[in-house]
Amino acid sequence: MATRRLGRAVKARQRQPLAPPLDPSPLPGDPKEVAAPQESEASFRLALRQTPITLFRQDRDLRYTWRYSTDLCLSKVDCLGKRDRDLVPSDEAATLTRLKRRVLARGVREHAEVRVTVEGITHWYELTVTPTYDAQGALSGVAGTAIDITKRKQASAQGQWREALSRKMVRQQPREAEGRERLGEVVATVMHEFNNPLGVIMGFAQDLLQEVGVEDPRSRRLQIIESEAQRCTHLLRQLRDFTYPAQPALAWTDLPYVIRRSLALVASHLRQQQITPVVDLQPDLPLLHVDAQQLQQALLHLIFNALEAMPQKGQLTIQARVTDEPEAADGVDDPAVVITVADTGGGIASEDHEKIFQPFFTTKPQGGMGLGLAISQGIVHAHGGRLLVDSALGQGATFSIWLPVGERPPSRRRERAPS
Repeated sequence: MATRRLGRAVKARQRQPLAPPLDPSPLPGDPKEVAAPQESEASFRLALRQTPITLFRQDRDLRYTWRYSTDLCLSKVDCLGKRDRDLVPSDEAATLTRLKRRVLARGVREHAEVRVTVEGITHWYELTVTPTYDAQGALSGVAGTAIDITKRKQASAQGQWREALSRKMVRQQPREAEGRERLGEVVATVMHEFNNPLGVIMGFAQDLLQEVGVEDPRSRRLQIIESEAQRCTHLLRQLRDFTYPAQPALAWTDLPYVIRRSLALVASHLRQQQITPVVDLQPDLPLLHVDAQQLQQALLHLIFNALEAMPQKGQLTIQARVTDEPEAADGVDDPAVVITVADTGGGIASEDHEKIFQPFFTTKPQGGMGLGLAISQGIVHAHGGRLLVDSALGQGATFSIWLPVGERPPSRRRERAPS
C-alpha cells in the first residue's frame, strides 16, 4: 500500500506545470528600461522630420489653432487664426471647407486627395480629417494630416500617358504596316518605269549643254531640264528610303565628325541664304554605336528643313550633349546623347507637331513630298532613339534626336561619316 501511495505521489508531482521561464525584461530602474522609450521617441522624431507631413487642428469655425509641418511648401504659410479661404485660391478653399464641414456634420473621419497652391506652386496632398471632442465630449473642431503626394501623382499621370500612347501605337501599327506595304508596291513600279527615262533625259540634257556652251540662250532651259530630272530622281530615292529602309550597319562613330561633315555638305546653301551656323558640342562626347551614313542622312533632312524655314538670313544652331535624365524622350535608355537642330524661322503650329512626322504631310508653301521628317524618324527609331519637336508659330523650331549611348566600345577606333 505504501508503495502504491508513493507511486501516485510521484505521478502527481510529474503532472504539475513547470516553473515559468525567467522574464528577460529589465528590472524597474534598469538603464535599458529608460533608454528604450527614448530611442523610440528619437526614431519617431527623425522619421517625422524626414517625411513631408503636416499636422493641424481647427476649431468649429475652421480657424487653425495649431499646426506642425515638415513640408517645405506648407511650412511657409502663417495659418494660425485663419481659415482656408484666407490662405489658398477660392476653388481649393471651397473643396477643403466642404470636406471639413462634412466631418463636423457627420462626426466621421474622411480622406481625400486635394490640390493646394502656395506662392504660385501647386502640390497634391493626401488629406485625412477627423472630428475632435473636448473633455466633456462635445464636438470642438477637426484635426488632420496632409502628406505631399505630388511626385506620386505625377508618376501616375506619366504612367497613364505612356499606357495611352502604347495603346495608340498598337492600334496604328497594323494600319501603318498595311499602308507601307501598298506604298512599297507602288514605289517599286514607279521606280522601274521612271528610272530609265529619267536617266535618258539627264544624259541628253548634259550632252546638249556641252555642245551649245554656256553663252547659248538655250543653255538655261537645258539646265532646268537637267535639274528637274535630278529632282525627280531624288524624290524616287526618298520614296525608296521610306518604303524600304535599310538595316543600320552599326559601328562606333565619332558624332562631332558626322555633324561637321553634314554642315560641310550644305555650306554653299548657308552662304547663299546668309545663314549663320552655330555649333555647340559638349567636350568629350562618347562614341555612338550607329550607322554613320544613316545618321548623317537624318541630320541632313533636319538641316534642309531648317534652311527652307529661313529663305533669307537667320541662324542655324546644332548642339550635342549627354544627359542622364531622358524623361522627355520616353523609352530611350539612359544615359543618352541629345542632338538638337534649331532654326530662327517661322515655326510650326502646335496642332501640326504630330502631323509633320506623317509621310506626305508638308507645311511648305512651295509644296514637297513631305517625306524628310518621316525618313529621319524611321532612322532614329531604328537606332533605339526618339525624334522630338519643340516649336511655336513665329518662334522658330527645334528638332531633338535622342540616342542611347550604349556600352562603351572595346577600343577608341572611330567610324567616320561617309564622304
